[in-house]
Amino acid sequence: MGNQLLIKVALAATGTALLLYAQSPLEKIDRLINQIKQPRKGLTHKEILASFDPFVHSDNNKTISVKKPAPKPRRKFTLTAVFNDRVKLNGKWYKQGDRLYGYIIAKVTPDAVTLKRGRETVHVSMRARKKSNIKLIQTKD
Repeated sequence: MGNQLLIKVALAATGTALLLYAQSPLEKIDRLINQIKQPRKGLTHKEILASFDPFVHSDNNKTISVKKPAPKPRRKFTLTAVFNDRVKLNGKWYKQGDRLYGYIIAKVTPDAVTLKRGRETVHVSMRARKKSNIKLIQTKD
């Protein structure tokens, strides 16, 4: 009987030690997960576009560091209406002299608008809509 009691005590001590040991790694994992969950600040889209190529390129045993600025994204302008000196560009109404994405509305004509930014000039005209495939035929009764 003494041996059975000794075996039970030994098993209980071993089980308790295993539980304590098992909880320790789980607590470490919980701490790591909480650290990963912390919000991190990255680069903005504007900062990414302004960055240079970080890679060093080699050409004929000469090391060349390429530093080309990222191209500026081209703006798409859609002219949908012209009324006197006012135009509807990209769904909003503007008048001559207003600014849009750094451009100044320089000239308004009955079917087009001219935008200027420094030396850059953009001419946006109203596009004719595609003709539909529907044909109306008049019949004589």
